[in-house]
Amino acid sequence: MALARLAWASYVRREALEAAAIAGFLALLSLAQFLLPIKGAGEPGDVAVEEYRAVLDGARLRETIVYRVESGGYYMLYRDWRRASLDPAAAGEPGTVWLEWISCPPGSVPYTVDSSGRVKAMGRLDGVHWIILKSKVSEAGARNEAGCFFPGGLMPGTYTVTVEWTLYPPTACGGDGCYYRLSLADANAHLYYERAVVEVRGYLEARLKPGLERLAASVEEEDGVFRVVVAPLPPSKPLELLLVAPPGVVPEASRVDSALGKLEWEARWDQVKASVATLVLLAPRALIFIPPIAVVVAYARYGRERLPARPVPSGIPPDTGEKPWQVAVLYHGQPGVFDDNALAATVLGLAARGMVRVEEEGGRTVIRLPSEPPGDLDEAERAVLDFLRELSDGGVLYADEIPGKLRSPETAARARQLLGGLR
Repeated sequence: MALARLAWASYVRREALEAAAIAGFLALLSLAQFLLPIKGAGEPGDVAVEEYRAVLDGARLRETIVYRVESGGYYMLYRDWRRASLDPAAAGEPGTVWLEWISCPPGSVPYTVDSSGRVKAMGRLDGVHWIILKSKVSEAGARNEAGCFFPGGLMPGTYTVTVEWTLYPPTACGGDGCYYRLSLADANAHLYYERAVVEVRGYLEARLKPGLERLAASVEEEDGVFRVVVAPLPPSKPLELLLVAPPGVVPEASRVDSALGKLEWEARWDQVKASVATLVLLAPRALIFIPPIAVVVAYARYGRERLPARPVPSGIPPDTGEKPWQVAVLYHGQPGVFDDNALAATVLGLAARGMVRVEEEGGRTVIRLPSEPPGDLDEAERAVLDFLRELSDGGVLYADEIPGKLRSPETAARARQLLGGLR
């Protein structure tokens, strides 16, 4: 019994180890896309921004952008506004910006593109280069843009562009100030910013838009100056600030009870949207865990080698009115199958009734059979006695000789003939 328990435990451990090995291997394959870097994702390309510096002082915004160009084929370095209009006719209206001045590298010509796509060059251009500028703007579908056009194309190197704006944001003002949102470093959103630094002067509050916490970003305040640092800023990650200016610093566009309350509410709402966006982003990746789980479940359900079910004693004494071989069949859990358990139970049952004798002789178990079969026998008991009598020598049969005799094809065939009808 101890050996049987040990064998069963070893079998179960082996199956568990096999299932764990399969699950672990598939899980590693599934996690590979999280662990292996994706080439080109969030890395500098042919054109990158080495440093973006901005100073927001009241309604004035000065931006300095240091570009690094690795290869030729480019003609323009620009800054566009995704959420503001650069139309001179609408200047001063909420949601507009006014270009104060722009400083371009030597050899380039400043230009602007208003909200309707009209191009204006702030310098001399011959006919051919004017056509090139307009065609490049048209190809890009540019709007609300100011930049520097290089008639001969950009050569590899470093270029600095400085531009100053007056902002007319769509504010929400209350007694405690005016709240608005400002998107910076979203020009050339396809570019990689190695470092972005923004100073906000004379404001009551300046915060990063929730959702940017995963970046290496920080916001510090000292002597009324907020300093925002993000390094790096990957493509398509606009640096958006939530701001509250003192009353009178920026024009009033709409009224609210509290500018700071408006900021808090929008910050919470942005946090909810950022969390939902993260879940939407991760949901498809979570699906990669379904195949390994399905394989493990299918293996555990259908693929494992299974041992015959072990009988589990119920703890209830059998009905003494039943024959021992009948109890053995029921205990085995396969009614109608007459096996070695039923054979042994029948012999012991006959011995208990005095119809055969089971004795110890010289350390061996000997079964002594009657010369004539008793009359009070059922079919199974009579078949067992007939079978044992054929195996015996003059009605004497040693128990340890039975397995060896059953190996004989003739004896096995005779056993099936005598006992087969009981199945």
